[in-house]
Amino acid sequence: MVRRRSTTVFFALLIALVSVVVGLVLWVNYDTHLSPAAQASTANGRHIRQVRVGMDTTQVHRLMGPPQDVARFNGPPVEIIYHYQHRPGTSDSYQIKVNAQGKVINVGILEDY
Repeated sequence: MVRRRSTTVFFALLIALVSVVVGLVLWVNYDTHLSPAAQASTANGRHIRQVRVGMDTTQVHRLMGPPQDVARFNGPPVEIIYHYQHRPGTSDSYQIKVNAQGKVINVGILEDY
């Protein structure tokens, strides 16, 4: 009876360990299994946290890559708004508002409700 119980515990622990390892491998490789658009969106999500008010436009483009859409308002005041996709399949996007001098004045998320 004792041998049977220890064998059951051993296999239960083995199955749990394998499950944890498989879960970690899938979690670490998550980005590589996404479509290119989803990979870009996930990368943008990580980089948007580094964009700060007062940053130069060239720094923003270095972090975020080229924007998916640009809107220019001729003011006053002159403002340029860059949009980056947030979640694939929705119209959610990151919005970075820049003044006429090329400095970031606002960073936000536009959500599709």
